[in-house]
Amino acid sequence: MPFGPIFNREFVLMPRRPRFYVLRAAYCLGLVILIATAWLILTGTQVVDTVGALARFGASMFHILAPLQLVIAVFFSALAAASSVAQEKDRQTLDLLLMTRLSNAELVLGKLFSSQIMVVVIVLSGLPIFALLTLFGGVSFGQIVRTTAVTLASMLVAASIGSTVAFWREKTFQALAGTVLALVVWVGLGEAVAAGLLGREIFGLPAGQVGALISPWKAVVAASYPGFGPGELEPQSGWATGTWVGFLAVSFVLVAFLNGVAIANVRRWAKANEPRPVIPEQERPSRLTQSAVHEAPSVGGQKALAGDGTRPASFVALGEGAQGSVSTLISLADATPASSGLEQAPGMAEGPSAPNEILTGCLVTPPQKSQQTAWRYRRALLEEAASATGAESVPPTTSDYRPWWLDLVFAPRKHTVRQVWSNPILWREMCTRAYGRRMIVLRLGYVLIFAAIALLVHAMLRAGVLAAEGLGGLALAALFLLSLVLVNAQAVSSLISERDGRTLDLLLVTDITPREFVFGKMFGTFFNSKEMILLPLALCVYLWWQGALVGLELFYLLVGLCVLFVFAAMLGLHVGMIYESSRHAIAVSLGTIFFLFVGVATCIWMMVAFSGRFEAQLPFLGLIVFGGAALYLALGVRNPSTALGIASFACPLMTFYAITSFFLQQPHLVFVTIVGGYGFATAAMLIPAIDEFDVATGRTTVEE
Repeated sequence: MPFGPIFNREFVLMPRRPRFYVLRAAYCLGLVILIATAWLILTGTQVVDTVGALARFGASMFHILAPLQLVIAVFFSALAAASSVAQEKDRQTLDLLLMTRLSNAELVLGKLFSSQIMVVVIVLSGLPIFALLTLFGGVSFGQIVRTTAVTLASMLVAASIGSTVAFWREKTFQALAGTVLALVVWVGLGEAVAAGLLGREIFGLPAGQVGALISPWKAVVAASYPGFGPGELEPQSGWATGTWVGFLAVSFVLVAFLNGVAIANVRRWAKANEPRPVIPEQERPSRLTQSAVHEAPSVGGQKALAGDGTRPASFVALGEGAQGSVSTLISLADATPASSGLEQAPGMAEGPSAPNEILTGCLVTPPQKSQQTAWRYRRALLEEAASATGAESVPPTTSDYRPWWLDLVFAPRKHTVRQVWSNPILWREMCTRAYGRRMIVLRLGYVLIFAAIALLVHAMLRAGVLAAEGLGGLALAALFLLSLVLVNAQAVSSLISERDGRTLDLLLVTDITPREFVFGKMFGTFFNSKEMILLPLALCVYLWWQGALVGLELFYLLVGLCVLFVFAAMLGLHVGMIYESSRHAIAVSLGTIFFLFVGVATCIWMMVAFSGRFEAQLPFLGLIVFGGAALYLALGVRNPSTALGIASFACPLMTFYAITSFFLQQPHLVFVTIVGGYGFATAAMLIPAIDEFDVATGRTTVEE
């Protein structure tokens, strides 16, 4: 094989897996159902009694399925390549590959092409289904070959983007988010150039032709035009003949450039992403030392502790249980220097790093420490004292019930040792670099995309041409969908990074409760993706301020978006728990978002194209049922439930109804449908994740 042992291994093992055949059959079955559904709509609303009507149906169906296949292939090609490399990094096996005799080209190209085997086979398996459209007329085999070539070239570019970004970035979320942002920039730049936003001519060529050389969408539309074969008529767009050929040339240049950069820098990036060496902290004396202490005054009839070089008899008596008890320790811990009249031990240094917790005759928190950490120091002293004296475990005190949200208000000071919050999961998500360094690059990329869309919406608003059904509405929908995808990617990567890094098992054996784990991950997702949540909401407020929205519409939009963000985060957590393979978890999680919004929108597009009205919705119920069944199999694979089954079938139907209500200008129905449907789906995933946490994480089964 030309791409090295990595590709050879995947090429041999892939056909041995059952999903290799299941996914091919599911894709072909989906195409057949789409064609059959469109045929039912056509025959149910029109009389088809001429050859021309059949030819129009075949051509229309081809012009719908070809771009749809392009979107599916590009999306999953990029995710497959990015997740394949990110998985190696999370499992720390990429360093092992770099230590072998593999060359840089064999490593980069092997991971690239091995990740595309499944997607390429799926696309090629759809060729017989597309060939069936030629029986209706209006479609030639040349059109099918050209659109397939454009699709494969677009897949290769998308996979190269995902692979290069994943080799460059150090964490899974950075790889996924960077890949999605790069795809948006690639497609958005081509569409902006084709629309003439950067000028009507670029380098002396029409803007539409230059845009089609960059945008895969424009290229596949140009390749689907008839009239390119020998003896066929030329289409009205004369530049379309060379457009798809030029796109292939530009695509191969991009692929060569991206992979060349990855091959040249893969080892340098791997070295730069290595964790920094940890400098060991200086050994600090114990808070409660058992070394020499001198006789100290008593507090409440009990001997206190102080250091002078000898071990007092009172300490021995306390250890033997003659005079000491846990209640005495608690009373000593609750004492203060002011109340006991005791002084600080001699020789105790001043400053935040000194062990000022140990005062003569009592265990107290030093005055320098903030009130937020006082209960932690006192509790630690009690535990250590109980362990040293052989007493029973210290019973909980009122300070042990401190809520986790108070840690957000009273954060530890910079000059003190970092204190873990009462919810350690949330502390790790918010106060550590759990998702790698240099996150500012991804945030800046999203801000630039948001700024471009906001400027477009602002210009259209000033010109008075902003409409929900036009370019402005499409740009806003793309921004909202991008934000949902990034929030979902953040949520699913927060789980699979723990699993691949072999830290999830360590977390599960601690005393962390399911509530702390789930809500810590969820609020951590919202914190790490705050730009993706707050900026779209701010843009909605700006539209209301400019008068494009009324107050009630703003309320519908803000609440609906918040419900969708919570659903996307919970979906990522749910899928990350039930799937052990990170590649499968990413594909299912982001694929669900893709199906619910892009897939349902495609159904509505087909319905409008073949019937011209929304009343012909009955044939699509079968397609919704098929999608709901697939969604239930994906989400309920480990812990099936009635609520999850209802949510799986209800979400596609609710999305379908919400989009149709939007086009019918009934925003209240959109709001009720989105909040009710996706709110119920969120609860259906959240409640089992907390109440049946062991089943969701794989520590036990339903039968056990």
